[in-house]
Amino acid sequence: MTPVTRTRPVAGRHGADSSSYYNWTVRQLKRRAKERGMTGYSALSKEDLIFKLRYS
Repeated sequence: MTPVTRTRPVAGRHGADSSSYYNWTVRQLKRRAKERGMTGYSALSKEDLIFKLRYS
């Protein structure tokens, strides 16, 4: 898998509150992904979790 470099956007598709994801722990991000019914998040890095939460 090729690493992807992303810049930090102000907010994603799911609203302005997503900008605070950088202050969350990986455990909290995974819990949010589970709450939203997402799959394939267990092995993701913090950056990738944030990206997936914002744009999925």
